[in-house]
Amino acid sequence: MLTRAWGVFTAQDLYDHYSTLSTDPAFDPSFPQLVDLRDVERVDMEPSIIRRHALEFLFASGTQRALVTASDVAYHLARMYGAFAAYVPQNVRVFRDMHDAEQWLGLEAPVT
Repeated sequence: MLTRAWGVFTAQDLYDHYSTLSTDPAFDPSFPQLVDLRDVERVDMEPSIIRRHALEFLFASGTQRALVTASDVAYHLARMYGAFAAYVPQNVRVFRDMHDAEQWLGLEAPVT
């Protein structure tokens, strides 16, 4: 599953994404997720929102989820998300390179 965000990434964006996934009958919580945050220019949400969503039981325990960022701020917030998600337990890793993330997820065809 590919998830992409760009521009200003807000708490509402995160909430809407989780809402959409949870109500989609085709959503499989065991599918690996690739989150492309490289085009996010600014993150506008409190750390408590990141923590709350990271601790939700939307994805199956151990599901691989790769977050790819470009900016330092997005990278640090994604790492915070990953640290909280480990308590659920989620298997979240943060990358700066899309190819590395794809390789970790075992994707054969590159996602652009």
